Amino acid sequence: MNKRMVAMTFAMSTLITPFAWAADDWVSHLWFNQNNYHYVSFKPQPPATPVPNLPEAIGGRLMLPKTRPAPAVLILHGSYGVDSRTVRYAEALRRAGFVTLEADIWQAMGITNSRPRTVHETMPSVWGALNYLVNRPDVDPQRIGVLGFSWGAVQSMLAAREPVDGSQPHFSAFAAMYPICWGYNRVPGYELTQVSGPVQIGIGDQDDYDEGPGMCQALAVRLDPSGTKVRVRVYRNSYHGFDRWEAGAVVNDPFSHLGKGGDVMIKPNLQQGTAAIHHAVQFLRETLKP
Repeated sequence: MNKRMVAMTFAMSTLITPFAWAADDWVSHLWFNQNNYHYVSFKPQPPATPVPNLPEAIGGRLMLPKTRPAPAVLILHGSYGVDSRTVRYAEALRRAGFVTLEADIWQAMGITNSRPRTVHETMPSVWGALNYLVNRPDVDPQRIGVLGFSWGAVQSMLAAREPVDGSQPHFSAFAAMYPICWGYNRVPGYELTQVSGPVQIGIGDQDDYDEGPGMCQALAVRLDPSGTKVRVRVYRNSYHGFDRWEAGAVVNDPFSHLGKGGDVMIKPNLQQGTAAIHHAVQFLRETLKP
C-alpha cells in the first residue's frame, strides 16, 4: 500500500473537464430565503491527541421545524464544501420535522484548494457539533443523527464505530452517501468492525472510488450479517456526487479506483438524486421518529 493511500487523501482538487450544466438558481434562492434558519457557531471538541489547524469555532446553518423539541440531524459536506446537497437535504429534513445543522468545516479551517491530510483531522468538528446540538433546548438529545457526503460520509462512518456510553452524547443513526467503502479495514486508522447504531449507505452503481456498489455491499455484510442494522441503497446510472446540482466534472484522486488512483466522474443525476433525498429522510424518520 503506497503512502498516499495510507494518508487517505480525498484531495479531489485537479479539475480536468467541466460539463456545461449549472446548478439551478433555486439553490441560492433557497439558501438565503428559507424561513426558520439561523447562522450559528460551535466549538470543535479537541481529541486527546492534538490535530493541526483546529479552529476556535465552526460556523453552520441551523434549520428549525415547526414543532420543537425535535430530533436533529448534523449534515456534513463533501470535499467541495457546502453546496446544493446540504441545502436540499436540510430543507427536506426540516419539513419532515427535524432540526438540521449544516456545518461549514472548510470555511472555519481556511481551506480553499487543498484538503486536510486525513479525515481524522476534521472529526473534532463532528463531536463539537454533537455537543452543541445536545445542549440546545429545541433538540431531543437522545435522537440525533448524522448525514454526510463523500468526505462527510467517511466522518459519519467513523462516528458510527464509536461505542455508545450512556453518560456521553452520542449519535443514534448514521446516513452515509458514497463513503469510500473499500478503504475500511484496509487503510490504517480506518478500522471499522462494528457500528453503534443503524446505518444507511448510498452508492451509485458507477462510483469510481469503489468501482460500483460491491465494496459497500460487502462492508455491510461484514458489519451486520443479519442485514437488520446496516443497509445499502444502490442508485442506477449514478456516479460519485450524483445528488449534487452543480456542474459535473472529472477530477483526479489517488484514492479512487480501489486505491489505484485515477479519474473520477462527478455527474448529477436529477432523478436519482431526488430519490436519494427521499430515502435519507425515510431512513432518519424510521430511526429517529420525529
